[in-house]
Amino acid sequence: MELVDEMTERFIKKNKLFVSKSEFFVLLGAKLCQQLAITKQTPVDLLTQALLRHCGNAFRVMKGGRYLYIARNLADDVFLLDKIQRQTKPFTVKAIGQNLPLTVDLFYTAFTQLLERQEVRCIALRKSDGMPLFQTTSPISEEVKSAPPPPSLPPQSDRQSFHQACLKSGQGRNFIFIHQIRSHLGWERKRFDQVLQQLHSDGLILLNMGDPTQLSATQLRNSFQDSNGFLYLTLNWLEPHA
Repeated sequence: MELVDEMTERFIKKNKLFVSKSEFFVLLGAKLCQQLAITKQTPVDLLTQALLRHCGNAFRVMKGGRYLYIARNLADDVFLLDKIQRQTKPFTVKAIGQNLPLTVDLFYTAFTQLLERQEVRCIALRKSDGMPLFQTTSPISEEVKSAPPPPSLPPQSDRQSFHQACLKSGQGRNFIFIHQIRSHLGWERKRFDQVLQQLHSDGLILLNMGDPTQLSATQLRNSFQDSNGFLYLTLNWLEPHA
């Protein structure tokens, strides 16, 4: 297995899109660190060069607050959305902005994007100080996160066709309606659902619930409902960004 594939697989197994610099060396272990020719004492500029030399654009070093992070090379709003979807209680902007691989400017840009896409909404003002409280419209349930992957891997041609359908259906947007992808492909339901679940299991897409009142009954039927009964309306394709 190539080095970049091994690293990506370790991120996926830990259900992580990014880790702190110190966590990164633990995640890799001695063997992969040796292949990258890096240690905990390696300066940031040399670490960045090593990742670029061995992994291309698959990973990047990012700054967030006082800390450095190593992240999969994804859009900034994907890191924020992934963290927000894991929140079980309403949150403030200040609280959710901590421990992310984003500068202040990048964080507020990403948060604004999620608000505009209605993936986050203000639900109340905190009684103690009047601060706005936010909540995601597409939480990730523990059942979904721990669900076993589909038993068989779909053909590579199906995965490629699914990706192409995402590109055409999304028309440049970072989130794509699942019913549009299903309609574009025209596959029978079992085949479509299997490919979608495998892509999600492989960490290539994020599934979002959204607001079902905005869709027709036919569009809801052509969305995706998992084995736990959770209905997902849109997805994000986690294609690395150059």
